[in-house]
Amino acid sequence: MKNSGSDIAAFVICTLIGVSMIFLARYNYKTGKEQKTRCTRTAKGKVVDADKDRDFDNGHISYYHIYSYVADGETYSIRSKRGSRKYNPERVVNIFYDPNDPKFAYVEGQEGKKSETYVLLLHFCFWL
Repeated sequence: MKNSGSDIAAFVICTLIGVSMIFLARYNYKTGKEQKTRCTRTAKGKVVDADKDRDFDNGHISYYHIYSYVADGETYSIRSKRGSRKYNPERVVNIFYDPNDPKFAYVEGQEGKKSETYVLLLHFCFWL
């Protein structure tokens, strides 16, 4: 049976997407592990602003909170990785940061997790 050009193109595209998902899953896992290893101090983070993002498919708006925190007398900010359905200016969270590099930080519960890595790998399996 002869393969058409479109079959080969589809195979190449699916393979590239799959390989990209594997690298993204590995990066997510390594980043989460590095964050937990390096970020050993905590500070309270308060919402100071939010980026608003509209989903083009369903029109829903997500707010990506921007938190301000103080580490060693300096003020830093960090953007939430996960969107929220509503803007919550009263929200206070724990920020984990690296005492040697306080800019390197994450919001508690938003570090790279194994479960997210597995979800990315499952997506790859279903692409096949």
